[in-house]
Amino acid sequence: MPRSAHIARSLAAALATALLAGCPQSPPPPPPPPSHQPWIHIDSGLSPSELAILYHEPEGSEFLPLAVLSALHTPEGQTLLSSPQSYGLLEDPADPDHLPVGMSKHRFPGVISDSVGFNCAACHVNEFHYQGTSVRVDGAPGLFNLNAFYAGLFHSILNTLMKPEELEGFLIRFADQQGHREPGESDAHLLRRFYDEEGLPQDDAGLQAYVQAQTEHYAEIEQQGGLQLPAPATLLLKSADDVDTFKETVAFLEGHLTYLSPLTKLNSPTAAGPGRLDAFNGARALLFGLKQAIPLSAPVSYPFLWGFSEQSWLHYDGNTNSVMQRNMGQAMGLGATYDPQKGSSTLLPKEIDTLDKLAAQVKAPRWPEDVFGKIDPARSEAGRQVFQENCAECHVPGSGKTMLYSLDVIGTDPNRATTFDSKVQPDPSSPEVPYSQALASVLAKLEDKAFEDAGLSPEERQAMEPASPVWRTTNKYAARPLNSIWATAPYLHNGSVPTLWDLLQPAGQRPTCFQVGQRDYDPDTLGYSTSADSAGKCSSEQKACETPPSEGFVQWFNVQCTGNSNAGHEYGTHLPEEQKRQLLEYLKTL
Repeated sequence: MPRSAHIARSLAAALATALLAGCPQSPPPPPPPPSHQPWIHIDSGLSPSELAILYHEPEGSEFLPLAVLSALHTPEGQTLLSSPQSYGLLEDPADPDHLPVGMSKHRFPGVISDSVGFNCAACHVNEFHYQGTSVRVDGAPGLFNLNAFYAGLFHSILNTLMKPEELEGFLIRFADQQGHREPGESDAHLLRRFYDEEGLPQDDAGLQAYVQAQTEHYAEIEQQGGLQLPAPATLLLKSADDVDTFKETVAFLEGHLTYLSPLTKLNSPTAAGPGRLDAFNGARALLFGLKQAIPLSAPVSYPFLWGFSEQSWLHYDGNTNSVMQRNMGQAMGLGATYDPQKGSSTLLPKEIDTLDKLAAQVKAPRWPEDVFGKIDPARSEAGRQVFQENCAECHVPGSGKTMLYSLDVIGTDPNRATTFDSKVQPDPSSPEVPYSQALASVLAKLEDKAFEDAGLSPEERQAMEPASPVWRTTNKYAARPLNSIWATAPYLHNGSVPTLWDLLQPAGQRPTCFQVGQRDYDPDTLGYSTSADSAGKCSSEQKACETPPSEGFVQWFNVQCTGNSNAGHEYGTHLPEEQKRQLLEYLKTL
């Protein structure tokens, strides 16, 4: 096979791929990231080898070849991995591939190169900064902005396809990534081997005309019912032998563009921003098509992991009892692909189960006194009584019972609960059914087929899914135990309150405009610093909600936007200031 064809086969084949047991000893911390500031890693109960699994174990969401991701440039001329902090990801200095925390890697059967995606750690590991020291907390709600990453990937591919010099640069970098350059070979000679007989259009208009023609070809196939997610991968794999190198490359990039494009068409009246996602409303479009999509108006914060395995019902509204199906749904949202007719998918149930077991082992972090300051014993003890009188009835320590409260009682933003209480038409020939029913049906089909494809025995299936999965609509919100609640800012399910001190104020006195995405921690108020001047940063205009003002990765959170209300949960707001301080001091000890 000619070397150029080998490169093309690498591209096409790679596209086909378009949470934890106890450790009694305190494990040594992993090495600090390459930073100029001191760094501590709070003991999570996991050894370094277990952390490596938690940080990078695949779930089946690995749809992008690593060599391609490394070769693809943003419109600014950088790789997407050159500054993971731009998307809220954390560095992992122990990873041999220099992948950030939460970026997973997998080589699917029949694929000759590694593909990457994301797992649970991308959203459930965080780092706080205080007076020049970084504090990493495993299991804490992270700041990963998934929407921004996928938007960056989409525009990077689009930019590559629209400019001949960008496409040439991509081809050269990819060939070098794969080791296909001959000793001493020039870029020009390498490209000549790579091109087909037609060659690469040498001007913007020529290339864009070619890409447009291919786009129309995809649109025609889609109109005929032959192209459904994740069909771009399947289509390209089947047609790889029938196209030459240049066409294969364009088709490969277009396949990813086609796969990502529905995400760019969703109506998002409120930007999720760092550390949040409207997962269930986004899933409607991915699982049932754009015609079934509703506005993404219910972004919520990533929850903390410690103690989740003790809960009988999961998610903010307690809508399911199935950890496996919940995690499979997460993997679908992060990039896993499936055939809606057959139910086959790229999901990896054994690996998902491994992550689940590790995540269940993550213990609640201890307050880092060496960094954040000593706990005042007298004030903390006084706070214990304040907690018992004002908090313990709902936030029962050590209880596995999920306490659910109706919207009119809790008073917090209703969008997450009410949008899940909706209907969807699973296919054109079927009637509308409750979203929870349709979701249960799809996930059951995916789970059964994934178990079958993984060759799991009945005993293994029972261990991974011990109870009959239930998906339900509650129109309520759950109250969890408050262990290490100090490490889970911002607060309420939608992240609309930056600190616990603010949460203890009447809703009308809480911040209405504050920064999200910055990591500066305030040990006095237990949450993110709100010292930045917010004057003129938040307005009631819809555009300001769709595209909030930002300073790099950091965005401004506006409680005027739909889904962002900071109202409700007015418990403890009547307490005298000293009792509030006592309560916060006690919460540091949980």
